[in-house]
Amino acid sequence: MVSTRSAGRGQQQAADAAATKPIHKASTEDRDVDPELKPTVSNEVTAQEIVQVTKKRALPTAADEAGPSGKKAKSTSPEPVAFPSPPEQPATDMDKTTWQGFCEIESEPAYLTTILHDIGVQDVAVSEAFSMDPGCLATLPQPIYGLILLFRFRKVAQHNEVKECPNNLWFANQLPAQNSCATLAMINTVLNQPSLDIGEHLRQFKDFSKDLTPYQRGEAFASFQFVKKIHNSFATKMDILENDKSVAKKVEKANKAPRIKDARRSSEDTTATDSSSESLEDAAHHFIAFVPVGGDVWKLDGMDAQPTKMASFDEAAGEAWTTAIADDISGVMAAGDNDYNLLAVTQAPVAALRKRACLSVNTARLVESSLDAAEAGWRAFTFEGQIPPMSPAILAQMGIFDEQLAGAPVDEDTKAAIAGEGMEALLERLEQLAGDQQDVLAKYWDVKGEEDAAAEKAAERRAWDFVPAIKRWLEMLAENGHLAANLPNFKEE
Repeated sequence: MVSTRSAGRGQQQAADAAATKPIHKASTEDRDVDPELKPTVSNEVTAQEIVQVTKKRALPTAADEAGPSGKKAKSTSPEPVAFPSPPEQPATDMDKTTWQGFCEIESEPAYLTTILHDIGVQDVAVSEAFSMDPGCLATLPQPIYGLILLFRFRKVAQHNEVKECPNNLWFANQLPAQNSCATLAMINTVLNQPSLDIGEHLRQFKDFSKDLTPYQRGEAFASFQFVKKIHNSFATKMDILENDKSVAKKVEKANKAPRIKDARRSSEDTTATDSSSESLEDAAHHFIAFVPVGGDVWKLDGMDAQPTKMASFDEAAGEAWTTAIADDISGVMAAGDNDYNLLAVTQAPVAALRKRACLSVNTARLVESSLDAAEAGWRAFTFEGQIPPMSPAILAQMGIFDEQLAGAPVDEDTKAAIAGEGMEALLERLEQLAGDQQDVLAKYWDVKGEEDAAAEKAAERRAWDFVPAIKRWLEMLAENGHLAANLPNFKEE
């Protein structure tokens, strides 16, 4: 298993300089994207084009603002400030809200689960999968909605990339200089699962973007402030500074890049460019998703122009989609010198317990109806102290209401068995159901308590900004001379 858990950087391509372009939210009425930024069929961008776009989008410099006398002209605009908060303090909510980037997120299941829950996706969890072995995957909560692979970026099966995104598939590109690939991989996963409750915000976003191209969806996602704010809730001030520093270096490198006569490379790689191939060899870790849709398994990589069809499976015949894609994913992991991390987006364990509770309650109600028909006074035959079935108040605490109960009907065989039982058998069945409900209730609160505690601990640990404390500590060491005295001990020979 990979020891490096850094993620979200995506490709370090020279096209990241185009991030200086303000992102506008695409709409169904606005289909014309800036031709200088819109990807072609190959989606490749040359260094020369990056320079031109950067020049057009760059903020005015002091030389630009100088008048004929060489003195800087007065401006009514305030001086740009990196952070409204003092440097000795952690990044505030205002810092994170006004920042237009996406911070890097480690491939920690608890972080990603928290992001999904905060966005509004119900009853999902992100778990770590150690291999594509069927026995290993069987230990994860079921069903598995998608697999997310973090790996050192390289081309993966792009010969199967379709020319146009199918109508039944939701897929969005990742914009340059956006460290959003972790969250985007999860969004590309959950928006392709109709059975999931994705929450009102994502429902509206999916409906708004349904007729857009993957590139336009990527633009819309980059401007989706609701999701960006949740993603950046994990950001520290150092995360923001490092991201801006990285983008600045890429812009500087693109500006210094030599002119490339051959505007386009004849390559199947839809993301790498001539000026970025060297940087891709450094530490370009990237998240991509593998998702089952309509009997096919798709690779959804935000850095590709279009989705890639990887495999097909017959769900009606009992074929598992994870089996259909197992060899392909295993091959990608094996080719990367174990520099990868595999995650699964699954049903949350509490969701399975809710479904079990719903089925038990519906079966108990059917038994009670049969008892009412057989003997109106049957409740007098129950023993004092017998465990009562779940009350509506308890069900509400578990998040179970009429809508959830309607989604767990009793099967026909059980209905027929209940219809043929006498009073004694019905009372015995009712007691067993009540005991089962109490068991579910106890397990539900245990599992939910563990999940909530893990998510809260992970969120607090990641969002806590230690940099100001470390900075002050180093300043104190410098003030009393300890830093200067010990620096030689840390210099390389």
